[in-house]
Amino acid sequence: MDEVNCTETVSIATWSKTAGQVKTQTESTLRLLRAQPGTVSGADSLGFGTQTDLQFEDEGVARPGNIFTPHQVSQTIRMLCSVTSRPQELAFQLRELTLPQLKTLWQEASFKCRNDWQPLLDALPACGSENCVMLLTELMKEKELEDEQAHSFLTTIALIPNPSPQIIHSINTLVDVQEVRDKALLAGSSLIHQLCQRSPTPCIDLPQVQALIQTLEVSLKECCELQGPAKIKEFIYAMKSVGNMGLAASTFIPLLNHCGLKHSAPLELRLAAIKAFRRFDCSTNRTLLLQLYRSSLEDSEVRIAAYQELMRCPDQDVFEAVKVILRNENSSQVGSFVWSHLTNILRSEDPMKQTLIDSLPDDIISRDFEADFLKYSSYSDYTATNGMGITNVETTVIFSPKSFLPSSVSANLTVYFHGRASNLLEVDLHIENAEPLLKSILGQLSPSTNGEPTSSDEKHSVSKEARRTRGKINEDHLGGKDACLSSTDSYLKQARALVRSQQRVADNDDAAVLS
Repeated sequence: MDEVNCTETVSIATWSKTAGQVKTQTESTLRLLRAQPGTVSGADSLGFGTQTDLQFEDEGVARPGNIFTPHQVSQTIRMLCSVTSRPQELAFQLRELTLPQLKTLWQEASFKCRNDWQPLLDALPACGSENCVMLLTELMKEKELEDEQAHSFLTTIALIPNPSPQIIHSINTLVDVQEVRDKALLAGSSLIHQLCQRSPTPCIDLPQVQALIQTLEVSLKECCELQGPAKIKEFIYAMKSVGNMGLAASTFIPLLNHCGLKHSAPLELRLAAIKAFRRFDCSTNRTLLLQLYRSSLEDSEVRIAAYQELMRCPDQDVFEAVKVILRNENSSQVGSFVWSHLTNILRSEDPMKQTLIDSLPDDIISRDFEADFLKYSSYSDYTATNGMGITNVETTVIFSPKSFLPSSVSANLTVYFHGRASNLLEVDLHIENAEPLLKSILGQLSPSTNGEPTSSDEKHSVSKEARRTRGKINEDHLGGKDACLSSTDSYLKQARALVRSQQRVADNDDAAVLS
């Protein structure tokens, strides 16, 4: 080939109404100047590969190309060990192999390179085919992988964009493996959400989906009963899996209502039950959320979480309820969060929030609240626009009346590029029992620690004793008036000492309860 001409046209739809559509066109020409004989070595010696054009590939469509044998793939693995670069051709080659061929390849080529790198093990999760996932799940069940590797691979598998029912079935088989059960529930529920989004028919009728739903129902049967920390952690993972699925709302709604309303249940379980509504359809019955947000006797964290889920699918009835509740709000934490959320939403430039902004009533903010983010719960929204796209950052800080430290902090980063919204990062931190720890750290710098006198206490006692001695000597020379004043001062000192001792006992009791 002597010459190649390539014309590339890229159209970008911006969010600016005045700029409109931006189109760039690039023309490239490659000409062959000279040719000379030579030998290839190293990474360039990988002669076999997948030859394709520049068109984008549609997920789920059969890819034309070479059919590789296990022997050829094994040769690729050995070549990868001899070069410093790590090409991704191995993952594409694995997609074409059947499950028996993959098992044979694993038995023959499951060795490590000199630098402790195992190319086949790294390529299996990136492969993403049914057979690759089935081989990985079998390795996890047979305990051939370390727990850390298994958790990492399940996270990778959860990102498969077009999963099949067979892949979900393979993940379902891992719920009986205790070491990876929680991670398997999260991965399987995320894959079900991807499957149902692309399925032209209701995916809830699939047996693979029904199997995971039944597993979650059994796991959550006694989730709101008093349990140990390990059991509570298992329930929280199951609740998050329900939120990941975003379907079968009619199945889980009674259970979520029961757990969300039960005051004796641990706070983290109640919050998990509320947040499980995040992917449910807007037609789902959300009476629980409005009931919790409206109740002034509820915990402020519960009310704020219920408000956030309500605003994912708001209507005019919800707006009216928010306006009335905000006008009569007696909780400074809940009121400040709702006020800051509505204020930031009304001035947000995030494209995904424009529909919500247009539907908000003009008089929904019926009352102002404090905006000190170091003392009160708050929500912030920041949007930046540049030549490459739009970046939106959301942060929340939630305080509880039980502590001067925030009880939870979250951040969400979303990037809009070429007309697509990509949620790159979402972090949610829940803080518990941090105040006793902080007290113990600061207590080392205070005059007294756990009621035991320090060096400063001893000096203070000596000075007090000296003052008492001088007062006693002076009493012998003072009249009745001075003696009365000295007696009154002594009674006041005793009363102060009694109050201090009662406060110390109360602080110790509070620390014991929080721990």
